[in-house]
Amino acid sequence: MDGRKIADPVSIKEEFISFYKNLMGSSAKSLPAINKEIMQNGPKLTHDQQLSLITEVTEDEKSLAYSEAKGSASSSGIFHYWQDLQSHKLYNKYTCASKNRLQRVIASVISEAQAGFIPGRKISDNIILSHELVKAYTRKNFSPRCMIKIDLTKAYDFVEWIFLEEVMVELGFPSRF
Repeated sequence: MDGRKIADPVSIKEEFISFYKNLMGSSAKSLPAINKEIMQNGPKLTHDQQLSLITEVTEDEKSLAYSEAKGSASSSGIFHYWQDLQSHKLYNKYTCASKNRLQRVIASVISEAQAGFIPGRKISDNIILSHELVKAYTRKNFSPRCMIKIDLTKAYDFVEWIFLEEVMVELGFPSRF
């Protein structure tokens, strides 16, 4: 937004929709920046991990997902309408279990340096990694290194869905997932 005040409800709605459409990425048709050769030599999900992501959702998983969601969102009242969501087909049986399933396999394809994405890892751990990386810059007997400073606000505000889909394919995520 350019700093001007909007009071008209229709204009507020349009600005809100515009902001979030832009926030969720662009409409790029392709992303040639993905180096498939490098991706193919990197980590991949195993066949068992792939299957664990797409098997039928068990009653235990449904119950767990329901209780987790009910406990975290009960104040908003959204889960008082759980049966309505199911009956109107707004409830996707894979969605309720995907978070827990993904947490079990994600560490095998995410670098230890990407601490913010794995439970139990702290982003502050990367301060030590950064220090070690810079400290070794002048040494002759160390492997070549590179450090890039990224504006995290911008990096996490935009999602290139095509890029995300291509990376997931290269990491071995099943298309059905």
